[in-house]
Amino acid sequence: MSRRIDIELTSSRADGTWTWRAAGAKQPRGIIEQSLLGSAAKVGDVLRVETEIGLDGIEVIGVVPSKSPHREADRIELIAPRVEKFEGVITTLVPKSEKRGRERRHGSNDDSGPGSRPRPNRRTESRGVVGAARPARATRPERGERVGRPQSAEHPRPEGADVVARRTGKTSRPRPTRLVPKTARRDALLESLPPEQRAVAEQLAIGGLPSVRRALQEQQASDRGAGRPAVGGESIIALAEELLPSIREAVWLDRAEAALERLETISLRDLRATVAGATAKGEESKVLLGRLRTALEDRLTKLRTKWEQEITHALEEGRVLQALRLSAKPPEPSTRLPATLVEPLATAAGQALNATTQPERWISLLEAASISPIRRSIHPAGMPVDPTNAVRLAASAAAGQVPALAKLLGLAIPPPPRPMVAHRPTPAVVDATARDSAPEPATAL
Repeated sequence: MSRRIDIELTSSRADGTWTWRAAGAKQPRGIIEQSLLGSAAKVGDVLRVETEIGLDGIEVIGVVPSKSPHREADRIELIAPRVEKFEGVITTLVPKSEKRGRERRHGSNDDSGPGSRPRPNRRTESRGVVGAARPARATRPERGERVGRPQSAEHPRPEGADVVARRTGKTSRPRPTRLVPKTARRDALLESLPPEQRAVAEQLAIGGLPSVRRALQEQQASDRGAGRPAVGGESIIALAEELLPSIREAVWLDRAEAALERLETISLRDLRATVAGATAKGEESKVLLGRLRTALEDRLTKLRTKWEQEITHALEEGRVLQALRLSAKPPEPSTRLPATLVEPLATAAGQALNATTQPERWISLLEAASISPIRRSIHPAGMPVDPTNAVRLAASAAAGQVPALAKLLGLAIPPPPRPMVAHRPTPAVVDATARDSAPEPATAL
């Protein structure tokens, strides 16, 4: 089979032949006859030749003429007329809902009916005759400048979050970073297992034993549908129970290491969940668990201190409503209001709930007091006069949470709630349980 290559003439020999080499090579490769080249051949010419490969080497059998440069066909140039200034047309599409609303307000387009009013042709009014010059467009605003419809008293522009934050001095609370566990420990454990156990271990790492049972049921259903024998489940469940402790420890170690790297930004919920789900058995796991518990206690201490300081600051400035609302939002459910704040907050709340307070504020204070943990210690000083009777209705509804309101309403003070007592089974139930659990007497054979 012939093949075309590019060669370069290197020298002319006495017998009338030429030596050649491949274009770009260093040493001569073969010989080519003078009859194939012509009289104009010279050293250094690069030719396109057709060769055949045989036992003796590469033989040149012909010279292929080089391609002439391609000449593009003549083209006709279209010269467009020169336009001094181009004025574009802007079209604003109106939604169908707005069109229907306008038709209901202005009537139909036909002005012959009773009570109808012709719709104005906004295109002719705003743009005039087609082809007329348009008014000059306003200059482009600078970067950062607000662009929009001018604000009026009838249609005020809604304030953005940044405007509200600058006006009130409050900034939005940043969201805590979500904890993304690592996978180094889990991957290392999976690599160390045999291939037949790796699938079970992966399901355990995803969802524990329930995930393994679910995957096993799906596999058995698929086998029955395909007419194959179902996979046995007892051996797989036994293997999963054997691998479960090591998988749990590896997954927890990955989660604990990720939590330690993000202690400053991790949410309190993720930190608490990491500590609660600990499966510390080795020395390394116990060390990590101790560091996480210390970090959790420090975080809770800071939150409790900040919460108590905010309540104290609100009481010092006379903001009783805010102090009551803060007392109802502890940093965690187990946090209790310190005894040093219970009496000052209850006294301030009772003095604020007096007869000279505006009815709207009195009701707001009562709502905050009814959800506060010190609600049973608050004694309102009085009730304001309200022609709408809204104050009395609110006090009647909150009398169960704030028992001192019963005296203002002329009702009997409800007794304090009874302590919860563990349920004790009745004697009949105890006898029946003992009878059922007693061993049966042995019978002689």
